[in-house]
Amino acid sequence: MLSRRDLKINNYMGFMGLDTHLDSDAAGDLHYAAVKSMLEVLNKGMDYRGNSYNTCGFVNVALVIESGLLDSIDGHLIDKLLETNKLLTGLEDLNKHCEDKSNWKDQEDRLFYAKHFARMTKSVKKRLKRKETIC
Repeated sequence: MLSRRDLKINNYMGFMGLDTHLDSDAAGDLHYAAVKSMLEVLNKGMDYRGNSYNTCGFVNVALVIESGLLDSIDGHLIDKLLETNKLLTGLEDLNKHCEDKSNWKDQEDRLFYAKHFARMTKSVKKRLKRKETIC
């Protein structure tokens, strides 16, 4: 078993408390670094072009956001670190592509993609709109 000394627990506190990550500078810094890294991965993911068998980067990021990955992250950090305009522009471009019937040989395919791209766009906008601070 680790001793108090090994755990670096002492009788004095250099932090505000132990209720949230915001009570400790070190925990707050770690949280910010983890969130920043995750959002950088999502930003890079938007550039993925895929091939005819894979979804493009904008769709991948939208699906990840819909999964709830960002739901516990402060909306202001997302605004600061995630390239939201790039994401939303990419999704809007996919929606416009679906609107033009001349882009599609199979109208059933067009309607399938149009339905899902519209859902993704609406869902992502709703999730990115939150601004509350989560502690």
